[in-house]
Amino acid sequence: MIEVEFFNEKQNCSVLIREDEIATLTDEELAEFRISREGMRRLFSEAAKMIEGVSASDRMRVCADESLDGKFELNLVQYSPISDPLMQDIPTKTKN
Repeated sequence: MIEVEFFNEKQNCSVLIREDEIATLTDEELAEFRISREGMRRLFSEAAKMIEGVSASDRMRVCADESLDGKFELNLVQYSPISDPLMQDIPTKTKN
C-alpha cells in the first residue's frame, strides 16, 4: 500500500495518507491540504513510480511538499522509527 506524507497547515502537523483513503477524504480535508482529489491521485501515481524497488527495511517515505507556485513536489526521504512522530504509536523491537 502506497503512503504519502502531507503537511496539514491548519493543524500544523504531518499526516500520513494511504492510497486507499483518498476516496474517504472529505472536501474540507482536501481543502486543508490545498489539493483536489484528482491531484492527490496523480501524486500517488507518481509516488508509486518513485518507490519501485524500495523495501520496508529501507525506511523510506514519500513526502509531498507544496512549492511557492502551489504545485506539489514529491521527495523520497529516509526516516527513523525512533525519532519519527508518525511512527510513535507503532511498537518497535528493542534488544534487552
